Formats: sequence, structure tokens, C-alpha cells
Amino acid sequence: MAKNQVIGRAKIMVDGQVIATGSGNTTFDKGGVTREPVPGDYDASAFRVSGQKPAKLEISILTKQGYTAEQWEAIVDSTITVEFDNGQTYVMRSAYSEGAPPITTSDGLAKAVAYAGVAERVK
Repeated sequence: MAKNQVIGRAKIMVDGQVIATGSGNTTFDKGGVTREPVPGDYDASAFRVSGQKPAKLEISILTKQGYTAEQWEAIVDSTITVEFDNGQTYVMRSAYSEGAPPITTSDGLAKAVAYAGVAERVK
């Protein structure tokens, strides 16, 4: 990897099984502290910490032979690993799916979403 390479691809694994994803359709938010601005009369730089937001993963699954929406829907208390092509890797522990993803026939993709506590960067 070149030092100036930006993220362009992601490999997603659920409990060690690679998920076939559509190219360029992964969105990952590692979660963490949420800050919200607190406006002042003469100072706009204040903020307060309002809590933690969960990690969120949005992917487009290729709906090839053997894929079922029920497989994604059944994800509860799983480990999801997100490996980016620039060398960064995050782990979502005790992850769960939002539910069965809707399937779009125009592109053959299922839009799947998963959540977990704050993701841990492992590499």
C-alpha cells in the first residue's frame, strides 16, 4: 500500500465468513463520542458530550445463488470485521443486523445494515 492511498474497497466478514458485497457501496461509521455545539453570545466554539453512538455498517450484498435475506436478518451477537484496502481494519463486537435487507432487482443488491457498540480499530 502506498502512503497516499485512500480507502476504495472493503472486505466484510461476519463471524469469519466473507460477504460478497457490491463495489463501492460500503459505508462505515465506527461510532463513539457524540458532540453537539453549545452556542454562546460571543463564542461559538463550545460543545458538550451527549453520549456514545453505536458503530454502523451499511453494505450492498450481491444476491448470488445461495444468498437469503434471512441469513442477514439472523445476525445477532456476531463479530463483524471491516478490512479496508489501505490497511485499516475495524472489529464490531456483539453486532446485530437491522433486519432483513430489501433486495433491488435493478442491480441485484440487498441493502444491509448492522450495528454494534463502538468499533475497535485493530490494524
